[in-house]
Amino acid sequence: MRWLIFSVFVCGTLFAPTDGLLAETAPAATETLSSSVPEDLPQGFGIADNDHRAPYHLDSLFALAMLFSAFAIAIGLNHPIGLVRRGGYLACAVVLLGIGGLLLWLRFDGVFEHFKAIVYPPDGAKPFVLTLQAVLALLGGLYLLWLALCNKEETKAFRNANEAARYGLISRYLHWSMAITFLLLIPMGVLMSALPQDAALLQYLYVVHKALGFTLLLLVFARLAWHRASPRPALSVSLKPWESKLAHGAHISLYVMLFAFPISGYVMSTAAGKWSHFFFFDVPLLFEPSMAIARPSGLLHKVLLPYLFYLILFGHIVGALKHRYIDGDTASARRMVS
Repeated sequence: MRWLIFSVFVCGTLFAPTDGLLAETAPAATETLSSSVPEDLPQGFGIADNDHRAPYHLDSLFALAMLFSAFAIAIGLNHPIGLVRRGGYLACAVVLLGIGGLLLWLRFDGVFEHFKAIVYPPDGAKPFVLTLQAVLALLGGLYLLWLALCNKEETKAFRNANEAARYGLISRYLHWSMAITFLLLIPMGVLMSALPQDAALLQYLYVVHKALGFTLLLLVFARLAWHRASPRPALSVSLKPWESKLAHGAHISLYVMLFAFPISGYVMSTAAGKWSHFFFFDVPLLFEPSMAIARPSGLLHKVLLPYLFYLILFGHIVGALKHRYIDGDTASARRMVS
């Protein structure tokens, strides 16, 4: 079903008439916002002209398909039945291999060479960053494929609530749903910078990106609320003191970024006078356009947070692999992984 919706989405994008769609605006909002914008600002600043959607809301349907796929994979990865868990590993491997393969195809097809004008100095590194993400996605996909083929464990017993030594099912579902959604958002956000400003597909991707971003924020709130009701297990006693402090700091940093990414994205978009989207609905503009707000929020959302996230995520993955394969601490690895 996910691939069917994706195919329909691509076909609708390719064959839909784009001239009319790209010309659609929100007249009242455009008149109100543009009247207060100085003439020396970038073209299109302060004009809410991004309220058009893909035919038949295929962009929102595609975003929902991606979200439900993330939920399904999260459930599969932690299912009590061994065969279903292996199916979850396989599905996640297919997603990562698909992302990596698509990014590499775009890389060698020359799409990365046509990035829009560099706004921030690190923008010049985006082709390299996307290529690196493609390689890491392929490696992760191959690793999960290996797990799907080699993991022969059968039925396990999981509780819904967190336990003293491991996370429960609900925490696991929320964790992996957030992780998969975020892994879809990061390359999508960078890739949108490679598309021409007048491409119809760009606006459709904005709908998908913003809808999933708002959903990620809701999942973060849900996870924090659940951990209030069912406290997290303590860190493993096998960790050295410095490792415990580092793990705790990385954990807090990830939560801060999971809040900061969608909030800064919304502030950046609104400060530029652009609508945000939550699937089939447009999110209202809560304040007037302002370059004084758009520039720092854009720097935060597009530069500082992504590179800081890459650093922390790399440390998180390396630490988990170290505990599992170097220290031989299988108990720590299985606190959130089945």
